[in-house]
Amino acid sequence: MNNDSPPVGAVDHPLVRAYLAELTSALDGAAPAERDEVIQMVREHIDLALGSSPAAGDDEVRTVLRSLGSPHDVAAGADPARSGGPVLPSPVPRWLGIAALTTGAVSLLLVVLVPLLSAPLAVVALVGGLIGMRADRGPGRWRFKLAAALGGLSAVILVVLSLTLLGAGQEVVPDEPVPATEPAG
Repeated sequence: MNNDSPPVGAVDHPLVRAYLAELTSALDGAAPAERDEVIQMVREHIDLALGSSPAAGDDEVRTVLRSLGSPHDVAAGADPARSGGPVLPSPVPRWLGIAALTTGAVSLLLVVLVPLLSAPLAVVALVGGLIGMRADRGPGRWRFKLAAALGGLSAVILVVLSLTLLGAGQEVVPDEPVPATEPAG
């Protein structure tokens, strides 16, 4: 069966033909095999939803087409990389990114002043940032990246500072003094 000519039945309805034409246009940049597959799947969905009867009414057809979404949305779903559609809202609240970022910044500031307080804040910022980066794919993801970077930087500085202080804290104990002897003479 040629994908360019719709089969007889519900897919032959004028609203369906217009929808498929718009979908074909929206899939214009897609590979021909991908475009044909998407159009065939949409046709099959419409056939299943409406049946093969040409007696489907306009309201019933509109309801099925609405359930599919706009042709642009269907095309974007077939290839999200070229969607150009709206950015989906983040599932992570904005305040959580701000809190992680603030925790990372405070941790970095407290590294020298209060290292014992800085250490847990660095861990919280690092872990919170990493978890947030995985969960947030929206425009606020940068907050989590920066929080993880600040937390990681604080942790590295704390480790270097600790090793430096441990090395400086070791006293070098000289051997027992050797009594000086007077030259014989």
